[in-house]
Amino acid sequence: MYDNSIIQNAEVLRENFLPETLFHRQTQIKSIERNLSPILKDQEGNNVIIFGPPGVGKTSSSKYVTRELARNTTKLFRAYVNCWVHYSSFKAVYKILEQTSSILTISRKGTGTEELLEKLSTILKNKKGVIILDEVDQLEDDRLLYDLLEIQNLSLILIANKDTFLYDSDPRIQSRLLGCDRIKYTNYSIQELVSILKDRAKFGLMPGTISNEILLEIAKNSGGDARISISILRIAAQEAEENNQDKIIINNIKNSVQTATIENKRKSISQLNKHQRLLYQIIEKNNKIGSKELYEKYYSQTKETVVDRTLRKYLSKLEHYNLISCEGNGRWRKYNLK
Repeated sequence: MYDNSIIQNAEVLRENFLPETLFHRQTQIKSIERNLSPILKDQEGNNVIIFGPPGVGKTSSSKYVTRELARNTTKLFRAYVNCWVHYSSFKAVYKILEQTSSILTISRKGTGTEELLEKLSTILKNKKGVIILDEVDQLEDDRLLYDLLEIQNLSLILIANKDTFLYDSDPRIQSRLLGCDRIKYTNYSIQELVSILKDRAKFGLMPGTISNEILLEIAKNSGGDARISISILRIAAQEAEENNQDKIIINNIKNSVQTATIENKRKSISQLNKHQRLLYQIIEKNNKIGSKELYEKYYSQTKETVVDRTLRKYLSKLEHYNLISCEGNGRWRKYNLK
């Protein structure tokens, strides 16, 4: 057994922990706040599109703003949905309602999506709502966006990796979102990651257990991704504590970088929908497989009808999360595991 000589508050060392202060995202946060500020005047807020690579604060910023908004009004319903996990319309709306007491009167069996949407509309008759749809480009049917946009008193924060996710959507959806703010996020710099890590270490670790040099080393190995950097910090702290060390040293970081990368990859794989998982498995079994052969193998192993455009979207997602790599263009394009 080992004592808590390093870790003071393990929760703070989790990448999904939402701190009281967010660093280096003030510009983006102010943009989100400006769009939702009408809610404080009992008016409907504006829809917002947020885009950028993984681990750059898109989700944290959105949750931060809605949390602060809820602290200033009692007439707000807020919900968060990870569309990578809840990718069907029914699952997504059910998850929204699950964040209210109303779900107690709703059964998964025998209830349709339209009925769930009506329930949500009823809830929002006497209050304003903000729903964060994270990984929104993972929704199987973008008609859900149209249905949600039709509900009064509801504002949407749509989070995606690229702002092009609407290009193939229903023209009515594109029209409704045409004038909304598109807020861009980019990778953190090394020094920005260091300050984020300092804050996590201040509240998550015992005083004097990590140096600025060690924090800098973590930041250098994170690729601008705050989630990776926080994971490295957590894993290194756990290792140091298990070894009964009185502080985190450079060897802990070296050991933790690979572990954090593997952990992040496993998490991404666990969230794949069945179509993405099948594509990943085919690529895993076939080194440098061409797009034509990949599609043929995919269609031979599934009875569901999925158009090529959707498959390209799924493959793009796998690439974006560093699960696969690709080279070439068009029919000469080849895929491989990363």
